[in-house]
Amino acid sequence: MRPPGWLAGLLVVAIAAVGMSAAPARAATPLVPCDPVNGGKVLIDGEATIVPKVNFRKKLSRLGLRLSTVTPGNNFTGRPTFPVAYLSFDQKDPGLSRVKLAGGIKFSDGAGARVRLTSLKAVLEKGGKSYVTARKGANKLRIFDLRGGRLKPKQEDGELKLSGAKTVLTGAGAKFLRDRLGIGTEGSARRSPAPLRKGARYGKTTIFAYRQLAANTNPEGEAPDPPPEIVRPDGAKSLLSAEIKWRVRDSFIRYIGSGDGTRTEDGAYGDPSQAIDGGPLLTYAFNFPFSSGWTDGPSDRTAVYGSGLVGFRYCQNTINFTVSDPEIELNGDSSQLIFRVNGIDGTPYPDSRAVVVGLRLSEAALVETLGDTTTYTGIPGYIPEGSTGVFADIYPVGDDFGSLDLTLTEGP
Repeated sequence: MRPPGWLAGLLVVAIAAVGMSAAPARAATPLVPCDPVNGGKVLIDGEATIVPKVNFRKKLSRLGLRLSTVTPGNNFTGRPTFPVAYLSFDQKDPGLSRVKLAGGIKFSDGAGARVRLTSLKAVLEKGGKSYVTARKGANKLRIFDLRGGRLKPKQEDGELKLSGAKTVLTGAGAKFLRDRLGIGTEGSARRSPAPLRKGARYGKTTIFAYRQLAANTNPEGEAPDPPPEIVRPDGAKSLLSAEIKWRVRDSFIRYIGSGDGTRTEDGAYGDPSQAIDGGPLLTYAFNFPFSSGWTDGPSDRTAVYGSGLVGFRYCQNTINFTVSDPEIELNGDSSQLIFRVNGIDGTPYPDSRAVVVGLRLSEAALVETLGDTTTYTGIPGYIPEGSTGVFADIYPVGDDFGSLDLTLTEGP
């Protein structure tokens, strides 16, 4: 989730009552490091050269165009060189890898027209089609096809080498450059698109990229203080049973699902998989066994405690953490969902309680009471203050995050 500083908090509901004490904390389920030797954050190194042919440069020069690099790309060695910003190996297809490059390529003329190809990413498939994309507004444009060369991905060593790949313009890439530079358009003095056509030989691409996990110097991360436990009011009624279902934000599940996915343990289980908006079959909602709880009419507060564990793992982006033992506090605008969070690798968290999701109780989709049983359907969740790190700082404070379904049955 890299994503980058990944965990923060979950929900707190304690069992502190007359004649009742909190159950001892469950022993943490061991997490298997993404890198069993080191663990820690990813270190990336390497560089790529995308060298235009002399003939290509000459043809551009005849059109009044020149090539240069966008910082931190450079020509210090006489060859356009770009630092490697990220290297990833596909977990499901060992022959597929992706390399992000810093900097970019600039086409310009003396009249102020220019095109910058940035956010370069090489998608490399051993025995398949390889290519380079660049940013086009909010989208990606396949700018170059890579043909031939020698590709040597070594996932176990975190190393990739590509040498001597012929680099040719794609049809979409050539058209994009012509349109932006006014080549071949009505009234343009530069009518010949010869160097900017589909299949035009740009040059050669070479990439050396390295990826390794550094030793984790802060294995417990920067954890906020655990939330306070809730004191059970005198006269509060015990709950006989409860059903707890947490639906995680769809986009986060899809993100994790593109990596190693989710897992359940200790009695927790997922709902049947769903294919949303044409996506893959994934589990979006998780159910937790009921442990105990209470409800208090005068203060309009309820505390529910569960067990079970859900794990989230995406080693390509160093996400590796679990949430367990949910605690749910229903208390008006202060309602919240707490878990015990345990994380390693790029998502370090010291196996402690944290508020993961705030709950907008008043905005529940449906609340029904039949006898001693009350059902809350679709209580919206959101990212509370101090909890953005739980999900790698992807979601800002106040952002929607899934929902909670809860069915409670009171005792006498």
